[in-house]
Amino acid sequence: MAAVPAPESVVDEASLAREHFAFLRPPQGPPPAELSEGERLARELESSLLRDAAVVDLSRAKYGKVGMRWRTVAEAMGGKGKTVCGGVECSETRDLRQLELPFGWQESLPGKPPTPRVALVTSALCPGCALSLCRARRVME
Repeated sequence: MAAVPAPESVVDEASLAREHFAFLRPPQGPPPAELSEGERLARELESSLLRDAAVVDLSRAKYGKVGMRWRTVAEAMGGKGKTVCGGVECSETRDLRQLELPFGWQESLPGKPPTPRVALVTSALCPGCALSLCRARRVME
C-alpha cells in the first residue's frame, strides 16, 4: 500500500498561486514555457484582476493601517473604485473624489530576498472614506 503524504507536504493550487503572487510584476520575465506551475497559476490569477483602480480597506484606519487590493471582475462590473466608492464596506455613489494613492509593500518572490516596492494606485472615494484615509495617514506619521 502506498504511503499517504503528510498534510504539510500536500500543496494545492491556491497555496501555489499565493506563494508566487506579485502585486505588480515587471513586464520582462521568462517566457511562459519556462514558468513553474506556481508561477503559471499566479500569473493566471494576476491577469484576472483589473489593475486600473484599487479597492481600499479602511476597517483598521483608526490604528493607522490601510489595506489595498486590485478590483475583481465582479467589482469592476459594479463600478467599484470608479463610479462607486472604492472603500470595501462603502457603496456611496455621490461626491466621489478620484485619488492617486502611494501604495508600499514588501514583495517576497521564491528564491529572492524581500524587496520593498511602491506604486501609485487610483481609487474613487466618497468624502467619508477619504477623511478616514487622511486620519489613518496622520496616525501612521
